[in-house]
Amino acid sequence: MKYDRMPEQEACLTGLLEEAAGQLRQVGNRFIPHAVRVENLAERLREKQFHLAVLGQFKRGKSSLINALLGGPFLPSSLVPVTALPTVIRQGIGRRAYITFADGREDQGVFDDDVSLADYLSRFVAEQANPANCLQVEQVIVEYPAALLAGGVVLIDTPGIGSTFRHNTDTTLRFLAQCDAALFVVSADPPVTAAELAFLQIVQHHVRRLFFVLNKADHLSGEEQDTMVSFLRQVLREQAGITVETVYRVSARQAVLGKERGDSRLLAASGLGLLEEALTAFFRQEMQAVLAVAIETKLAVVLREALLELELAVQVLLMPVDELAAKQATLRQKLTELTAEEQQADDVLAGDRKRALDFLEKQADVLRRKARDYLSHVVAKELSGGERPGLERDAQTALMAAVAPFFDRELSATADQFSDYLAGVMAVHQQRAEALIQAVRQTAATIFALDYQAVEQELTFQMKRQPYWVKTEWQTGLGGIPHTWLEVLLPASFRFVRIRKRLERQVEALVLRNVESLRWALLQNTEAAFHSFRAAFSARLAEAVDGTAQAVAAAAEQKQGQTEDVADRCSRLQRAARQMQQLLQQVTTVEPEFGKAVAIDAESDRLI
Repeated sequence: MKYDRMPEQEACLTGLLEEAAGQLRQVGNRFIPHAVRVENLAERLREKQFHLAVLGQFKRGKSSLINALLGGPFLPSSLVPVTALPTVIRQGIGRRAYITFADGREDQGVFDDDVSLADYLSRFVAEQANPANCLQVEQVIVEYPAALLAGGVVLIDTPGIGSTFRHNTDTTLRFLAQCDAALFVVSADPPVTAAELAFLQIVQHHVRRLFFVLNKADHLSGEEQDTMVSFLRQVLREQAGITVETVYRVSARQAVLGKERGDSRLLAASGLGLLEEALTAFFRQEMQAVLAVAIETKLAVVLREALLELELAVQVLLMPVDELAAKQATLRQKLTELTAEEQQADDVLAGDRKRALDFLEKQADVLRRKARDYLSHVVAKELSGGERPGLERDAQTALMAAVAPFFDRELSATADQFSDYLAGVMAVHQQRAEALIQAVRQTAATIFALDYQAVEQELTFQMKRQPYWVKTEWQTGLGGIPHTWLEVLLPASFRFVRIRKRLERQVEALVLRNVESLRWALLQNTEAAFHSFRAAFSARLAEAVDGTAQAVAAAAEQKQGQTEDVADRCSRLQRAARQMQQLLQQVTTVEPEFGKAVAIDAESDRLI
């Protein structure tokens, strides 16, 4: 379906949604959850709700960027990972917050200012106040008076991926299905990580339009910002297949301060106006088309799942009791075997994670020795002429000049080597995961003699692209040179020995700081990549196993004791399957157009 003629096409999609929901409800209770999902999609289309999520790794300044866009610091932000739950923000007359708990309890508040609203939200969404969501908060909705939210735009602040709080990554992954478009926030320290690239592989299959935000770049010079933007474009193109055409440079920190103080010069300097214009134009010109395509895609997923369950139910009803019992036993056995394969895959994944970390440590050790030898040679060259006035200062200057080019070259090479290693490891697991998930549905189809063709999963596990990390600022400061006035009274040979020992200590400090920066970044990215992969794999496999088993069990239960109704029931299910197939043929799932992705370069303070 093409969305070049709205509202005619929107009316057509509305009709498809209504027809699909009605048919699913008529089939029976088993398909009511499918119908509810379709009805929720119809409500979103009717209310013109467009979900724009703000995604990215932890501490990229996502909450602060939303504060800047909406005009006030009402979302909590801190030096440590804060957002532990998605926060849904919609248009309101005033400031209100609604908290829903898993047990049905509710809490809400009305607030006169941003500070009191932020304090209230911190009690529920901040990781420190609600660790691992121990309060069992199910939903957080905020109403806020902002022009950007007019026309049904809903902003969603999400937990950061890749933080030490792994449940934050899991929460964000589960929330992706509700997103139509996204601001993907990265920053300059480092510009883009393996975890973010891995996360992008998942995001691409859920949102129809991506905007990229380069955050925390306001401390860079204009030339450094240009370099960073060019680097981001290159990595996104080469590692994620995304071509970025336009880059907007914005300082979220300056924008918030400018709006708070009414400082038009500061606000203009922040560049936020260009970002707001870009988003406003997108909402006005493209939002409805993107929303329609997103809803159509989600409708197709629901219809495919329902169609498979209908076909399984028909086969169960048509099958003799003895044969059905045998096939159910076979299915249970096969599903048990496949579940056992998940444990085996987990064991292999855990082993590969340990081996990857061991490989990283060996790389770091090799780099330490290489750096130590190189910088020691630089010092030795300066000391080769013996003690002289200004010797220590000259040696320190030579060291500072040598550090940046050496680590720029060697850390980049080390990171690339490790990235190649990790990419190869994850490619094997990705293929195994896809095969195992497809085997679940294929097994059921084979057992019940169904013509099954594998369809692309809504959530895939593409970890084949290289993780990428390059540090662009090196630790070159050597600090003060500790010596006393007594040293000048020492013989030259004694002074020379003291100078050499101090320089050796400084070399060691430079080596440890810079190599550790790389080792720590790669360690965190590796942990995040393995964890994100495991969470996504487990969720998709459980969905396939449970859905298949429950579909067969429900039909078998209906078959027992109702032999006189089997023919009628079977006829209705067959008719429903034909209708579902016809609906599915009318729905065309359109792939995301990432060649038209928009990049937004937002500078914000390093403390955000």
